[in-house]
Amino acid sequence: MTTTQFLNALRRLFARRGVPKSITCDNAPTFTLGEKMLQEVARTMNEDNDVKRFMANKEILWRKITPYSPWQGGFYERLIRSIKESLYKVIGSKALAYEELETLLIEIEGTLNSRPMTYIEESWNENLILRPIDFIQNEMIVAYPFEDHSSQEPDDDYFPPSDKVQLRTRQQTWEALKSSIHLNHQFWNIWSKHYLTQLREHHKKRMDRSQSSSTAKVGDVVIIMEQNQPRNQWQLARVTKLRQSRDGHIREAKVKPVNYGDELLRPINHLIPLEIPDSTTMEENNEEEERELEAPTQPRYKLRRRPRPNYAEDNNIYAIQDRSSSPLARPMQYWNLMFIVMIIAALLPQSEAASAYSTIQCIKGGVKLSTYNVTEYELCTGNYCTMRKNPPSEETFWVPPEVSIESYDVILKAKMDEKVIVSQTSCEAAPFCENIRCTFCTTLIFNPECWPKTTIIVIAFMIYTSLVFLYLFTKVIWKLLKKICSKIICSRRRKLQLHQWVTMSILIMLAVNQAAAICQDVNILTSSNTKCFKSGNNETCSVELIQSIKINPLERSACFKLHAENKEILQVEIQWKKLILTCNERVKVITRDTATIVAYSKRCAKAGSCSGDKCNDILPDSLIDELKEGNSYPGTTRCIPSCGGVGCGCFFFTPACLFYRIYHKPRSSNVYSIFDCPTWNHEVEIELTETTLSSPKTQPSTIRLSPNKRVSHNNKSIVLSNLAIPVIQPLLNQFIKNEEGVAMLDEPVKTPLRCASEKDAHKLKCTGEDDCRCHPTEDKINCECPEIDLQKKIENVHNRLPIIYPSMKLQEERGQVTAELEAALASEVTISIKDNFTRSTTSIDEDICSINTSEIKGCYGCITGSSVNITCKSSRKPIIGIVTCGQFTVAIPCSPARNTTTIRFHHQRAEVQETCKISCGTHSEEFEMHGILNFAHLNTDPWRELIEGRGLTSLESFWPDITHIWMVFMTKIKFIGAAIVGMLILLMVTYNYAGALVQLLTRLVAGAAKFVLVTVWVRMYLGSRQALGPKHGSKSE
Repeated sequence: MTTTQFLNALRRLFARRGVPKSITCDNAPTFTLGEKMLQEVARTMNEDNDVKRFMANKEILWRKITPYSPWQGGFYERLIRSIKESLYKVIGSKALAYEELETLLIEIEGTLNSRPMTYIEESWNENLILRPIDFIQNEMIVAYPFEDHSSQEPDDDYFPPSDKVQLRTRQQTWEALKSSIHLNHQFWNIWSKHYLTQLREHHKKRMDRSQSSSTAKVGDVVIIMEQNQPRNQWQLARVTKLRQSRDGHIREAKVKPVNYGDELLRPINHLIPLEIPDSTTMEENNEEEERELEAPTQPRYKLRRRPRPNYAEDNNIYAIQDRSSSPLARPMQYWNLMFIVMIIAALLPQSEAASAYSTIQCIKGGVKLSTYNVTEYELCTGNYCTMRKNPPSEETFWVPPEVSIESYDVILKAKMDEKVIVSQTSCEAAPFCENIRCTFCTTLIFNPECWPKTTIIVIAFMIYTSLVFLYLFTKVIWKLLKKICSKIICSRRRKLQLHQWVTMSILIMLAVNQAAAICQDVNILTSSNTKCFKSGNNETCSVELIQSIKINPLERSACFKLHAENKEILQVEIQWKKLILTCNERVKVITRDTATIVAYSKRCAKAGSCSGDKCNDILPDSLIDELKEGNSYPGTTRCIPSCGGVGCGCFFFTPACLFYRIYHKPRSSNVYSIFDCPTWNHEVEIELTETTLSSPKTQPSTIRLSPNKRVSHNNKSIVLSNLAIPVIQPLLNQFIKNEEGVAMLDEPVKTPLRCASEKDAHKLKCTGEDDCRCHPTEDKINCECPEIDLQKKIENVHNRLPIIYPSMKLQEERGQVTAELEAALASEVTISIKDNFTRSTTSIDEDICSINTSEIKGCYGCITGSSVNITCKSSRKPIIGIVTCGQFTVAIPCSPARNTTTIRFHHQRAEVQETCKISCGTHSEEFEMHGILNFAHLNTDPWRELIEGRGLTSLESFWPDITHIWMVFMTKIKFIGAAIVGMLILLMVTYNYAGALVQLLTRLVAGAAKFVLVTVWVRMYLGSRQALGPKHGSKSE
């Protein structure tokens, strides 16, 4: 914070709360300089003695803590920290509008200033609790119960139109307020718990310094820790009775709430003392301490009693309260705290409300978008994007289940006030089946386990429609053939049997599916070197291993283990995260957004600049007086001979000069840079997980690797030795950027203004290049120049970064264009490990582990895969358990407190039934994992990407698990039979009454067409009669 900002905050504080008598702060240079400036203002006041006397009484007293002792402000620092942490938890990665953030901070200010600090004993029955805000305005109410508003609105079917509009406006307003009210409620729930916890810790520290009692007493006023307490309301009560347990300790207390309710029984740890304790309680504690300090025996010497030091004599600012002081004394730090709170409240930003905003709220299976004054936006999630122009204030978008099956990111690019604002948030996964919102779609048909009866009905209806269409089509074709071949005997060709079509369909959709493991054991060492040193029963060895691991989009994870004496001592797992490409910019041109203007002027011979060689003296960079309006801007000057003589307005008959200058006038002060990316820097982000089997510790680390660059991590050396990436067309495009952001250009742009640097662009020291077609006339010139609006190109929400493509995300990161790919075509990682291990005769850890697993959820044949939560419990101590499922092996931590680990798989079948084994030492136990996966095919047309030149970004299988679909249908065999019978009945009815139905439909269509034509003809006739009516009337007269 600068001194200017601090003084402006003080000015706002003075205007809202008045000038304080003192300000407590630390020794920051901003506060020190502000104090000096305020003192200078006081010294330069009028020389009047009355004014001087007034300023001497009203001058602000600055109280600063001791330099280099920040712990003196520890209490309010912890209070500020609790507010910040609560805000972080509430807001998270959300992008709030300025108006919402300002409202939230001011309501937090009210919450902070309305907390209970102490009470007045004389007015206890009137519930007079002192709050920080009571020192400014007594009994001020700072909260209004907006959250108690019911979301149920009356039915608008019985309202007049004006009331319907008013009701709709009220509903939209409540929807816009709902998000900020919810944030405030969340902050209250989080911060109130933090504050009470800190208040309890503060009370414990006072107990350690003997400033308060360790047990509650009858008559104490406390705060009751209650769940779901309304906002800005604290449950206060007075202790009426204490109960002792069998061991003599007080663990329960009876309390009476303030002014209402019966007595309550609450545990002692749910009773929190007030921030400023009662003075009588402090005095009793001081007397008890003094009695404890009295000597039990008679002193041997009659010495003079040492006086108790009074630290307040030296410095009344940092006075420490004497324990023998009067009951009216209060610790100085609490009064200072109130002034610090005022300063914090004054520092909150005060400005006008935002004129436009957009917010994203995640809902189950979709997002809820709130916009105001937004002209256009693009919303993208996964591979799906949607655009809206002039959108409504509230919209709900349902995310396809193929995307919402896992946690997904939502990117909103909104255009408001001629600027593009990019917002991003992350949403949690939603149940796949509940998020299917289509009927005639492959998602429903290929996942019959979600809605089996609905799927059967849809398939039956599709078969019925197809057969009816095929019947009508063949009937029409047959009638045509009969007319053509009426005199020719047409031999019947053999019929295409139904079972042949069925066989062909089965052959096309047949897929061989096998379970794929996410982690494979790699035991082949390309080279190794081992050195051992023996000492007693122990032998210490150092081993260097070099292992090459190949990773591709289908096998994104690999494992290998380090063995010693046939024992696994280390397991390393490498998991592919993403491929990051960083653009190496090659600037094509630096320019500004300009408007091309043509200035012209005709001068007769020997007049002005039309002298000498006339047009031959004019160069493209010439500046002539006749074109002054264009000389201050970059451009091109030209001259064309024109007609002379009296008929052309000249005295001399020699040719005149038609001067013109095509110049480029900037529309704004923004500087634009157009560049492309001929090369890209490649980085692979991997997650390296080390599991030490001697102790249950798993250490995941995220590492970025560049090709052929060695990275050292602990005792390992990692090199990305080989990398192959696909060819992606968007990476070959040009980009445009300015201070607002970066956008991609659909096609190359030729700008009329070229500058050498940004500095020259600001000063307009640039070269103008026009592409105009000009046609001169007698005294003027007409030019057609292409207009290029660079600001519109960078405000295009569709091309504004970030842009999401299938399996790729193009974005701007720290001023550079980066592309994140989910996978490369192939990669190879080489790891060199040099480590020491000890061979000894120590015993193996032995324990009994039990396993609980959740149902396997996710998708099959997809990149995201499936996941399962495994909870491992050991009987005695923490230990590492080895889970083996076929060829898949992984180490998980186990402990008596139950550790839960999430493991990811890649399967090619819908039904998963795995028999696994966990080993803790020599003891092993079998368990089963099962579940049904969904068919969530993210990339629906990969071959089209190859044709368009974008590269094949996904290598997923294209067909679902036919065996699983058949098994699901077999569980509903009765319903299938009923559907077949119903379909056959419909086919029979359609076949028998097809002619009548066609005739009826034809009559209905013909009648409707006739009605429309007659209506149009009548209206045209009446319109013509009305148009001709006055004319006929005049003729008759």
